[in-house]
Amino acid sequence: MTTILRVGRRAVALLTTAALLAPPPGFAAEATKAMLEGVEAGTDKVSIHLSKPAQFNAFTTAEPPRLVVELLGTEHDGPSQVVKGKGKFLDKVRAGQYQKDPPIARVVLYLKSLVSYKARWEGPRLDVELIGPVSDPDVAAAEPKPAKLPVPAPVPAPVP
Repeated sequence: MTTILRVGRRAVALLTTAALLAPPPGFAAEATKAMLEGVEAGTDKVSIHLSKPAQFNAFTTAEPPRLVVELLGTEHDGPSQVVKGKGKFLDKVRAGQYQKDPPIARVVLYLKSLVSYKARWEGPRLDVELIGPVSDPDVAAAEPKPAKLPVPAPVPAPVP
């Protein structure tokens, strides 16, 4: 009986020690967050500076014409940042915290007209390049065409 009590006490002591040494519940999520450090506007190009790359979603709105880049798992400390745009497509850029939980920072590009864009990572910096009006034939020709999928051959029905 005393052996069982000793083993039980040791198990409780080990579990208590493990609980005290374990990080708090939200600690792992905190460690994986990216920080939006700022934005920089070039000629029809925006550089989004982060502490590390983050998953993002991008979408456009037609009225008013905007390109919205949502940075998932990303926080932006402080007030929203507004930067004057440059070039023939970019009017201005606004960056700030969109949502706290889960953290989503947003960078909104205010456009003079609806345009096509390319986004690519350069280390922890996301570069968004505005490449031309959506109606521009050169832009439409440069956009990838959907791949033609092979049509599967018909499979004969089993004979009963």
